[in-house]
Amino acid sequence: MAWSRRGFLGALAAVVASFSTMGDARAASPAPDFTLRDLRGQTWHLADLKGYVVVLSFWNNSCAPCKEEMPHLQGIQNEFQSRNLFVLSVNIDDARFTSVVRDYIGSKGYTFPVLLDTSSAAVVKYKVDKVPPYTLVIDRSGNIVWKNAGYGPGVQAELRKAILSVL
Repeated sequence: MAWSRRGFLGALAAVVASFSTMGDARAASPAPDFTLRDLRGQTWHLADLKGYVVVLSFWNNSCAPCKEEMPHLQGIQNEFQSRNLFVLSVNIDDARFTSVVRDYIGSKGYTFPVLLDTSSAAVVKYKVDKVPPYTLVIDRSGNIVWKNAGYGPGVQAELRKAILSVL
């Protein structure tokens, strides 16, 4: 069977997406707490969000799949905010890029909080050594119930399924 480059890359992305979610959703584990500031200077403590469902997405400014995921995160925020869901976007660029991140988020009109992890404190706690975006769903008890590295075909549906399972 002959594969076109586009067909092969699409199939590869689907396989990567399926592997990245396999096994991760089976057992809940406690979400490590962190304290980070958002683009407005407000301090956020993950522990303060117990009782809420949290979608936590780690990203960087040069990551095209991260930017592809963001409109979907905004859609999730809009749809489920009234059901006590928070989307927290954690930018993992160093401090030199804060103004670039602020301009990008402002230009797109995203309303979810964008936290700055310029010292990699949360990156270390969450072992974000995978392909960004690295997205997790944390249940109302503070447990990670789903995680995924990267973004591609099918990930949005899996994320939605994970959210609905804990709302």
